[in-house]
Amino acid sequence: MRGVSREVEWIRSSGLDLPCRQWARPNAIAFAKEGIYMAHKILVVDDEPDVAKYLETLLKTAGYEVVKASNGDEALKMIEQDPPDLISLDIMMPKETGVRFYRKIKKKESAKDIPIVVVSGMAGRHLAVPEPHAIFEKPVDRDEYLKTIKSLLE
Repeated sequence: MRGVSREVEWIRSSGLDLPCRQWARPNAIAFAKEGIYMAHKILVVDDEPDVAKYLETLLKTAGYEVVKASNGDEALKMIEQDPPDLISLDIMMPKETGVRFYRKIKKKESAKDIPIVVVSGMAGRHLAVPEPHAIFEKPVDRDEYLKTIKSLLE
């Protein structure tokens, strides 16, 4: 069943406000009654393993499901198989740069509305990608990054 691995239990007693995926499922009402919700899926696209691992840990700790790609080609294949709810994108990568990846995504009807957050150490990154939903410099401000992602997924 699609999405079963994305289910996370919302622990009401802890007061956690876990992000939930917004899609219709036949048993969504039953899950809601049981307090089980779907975690938003975020695709982290970054060729630097340390940065990708840091973002993955940060996002998983915040209750998101995370998948990673080390370049644009790999990310495009992942999006075709199972589109994420948001993409965290590095600009400078091998094979398929973040800029080319961004342009391809914005042309794909099935993926053009996925929010994209640029995370890059590249100077002038605001000029490289037209109209991203947010831009962060490496190293990212943890609190601001999570706040931005949460607001984009609400």
